[in-house]
Amino acid sequence: MTPRFSFKVTEQRLVIGFAALAALGLIIAGHSLFTAQGTTTIIVPPEAAAVVNGVPILRDDMEANLEALYQIDSTQATKAQKTDVLNSLIREELYVQRARELDTASFDSDVRAAYQKATQEFFAVRALTRRVGEGPLKEFYQANKSSFSTEGAMDVADFVFPKAAVAQGKEIAAAVQSAGGAPEAAKKFGGVRKPDAGEAFYFAAHARLGDALFSAARELVDGRASEPIEQPDGVHVLYMIKNEPPHLLPFENVRLGVLAEYNLRAAGEEMAAIRKSADIKIAEDLK
Repeated sequence: MTPRFSFKVTEQRLVIGFAALAALGLIIAGHSLFTAQGTTTIIVPPEAAAVVNGVPILRDDMEANLEALYQIDSTQATKAQKTDVLNSLIREELYVQRARELDTASFDSDVRAAYQKATQEFFAVRALTRRVGEGPLKEFYQANKSSFSTEGAMDVADFVFPKAAVAQGKEIAAAVQSAGGAPEAAKKFGGVRKPDAGEAFYFAAHARLGDALFSAARELVDGRASEPIEQPDGVHVLYMIKNEPPHLLPFENVRLGVLAEYNLRAAGEEMAAIRKSADIKIAEDLK
């Protein structure tokens, strides 16, 4: 004889049953929400360096780029190098995602590279075909004068004296100037004229002299010596042989260059807007 199991439906059992079903539904919905393709995640997975609109950028890819660019791994890379590589990978992923929006596929590295390049060129062409009036171009030209100026060049002699000679600074500067920057002017005060490479562009002179000395040098006119300048290695006096400061080129002469730079900035701003609107999460150790 088959045993019978009596089960009585009560209001309490119905409430418990409905609550259990609701909880199960929430669990399933939550799992679907955070694992469905195309959705974003709250955290960056351990194997990822960042997540861009739900798509992970793998640490392995970042390591490969560090090796290719700097011949080092992440343990040797500086924060600036890591940031540069990661930003490049984020930018690449944004380009690829934009390509997907244009109904293109991107699975292997060659295809990704092709679509990344195509999207970059799409932005560039759109910027180049944008009609820009003279007014905005001239405003851009005035706001970015350094981009449309000559390089500037100088030939400057750098004399250095012992720190003990600081009390004789004025006398030293006068002697250097009266001697026309000749090396012999330094001998009386125990100094030397440092070797130099003659005339150089401003950027090269800046690299050779450093911030403080270059700042003083660019204010000198031909045939003048600077005031004594104290530096860690001694007292410096500069003598300007020839100074050709940068000068702004006429707008009419550089209009095409202004337009190209304007369009380049416009394309960059469009990419910046795409990045700003994207959901990007970066691993804590790479922030």
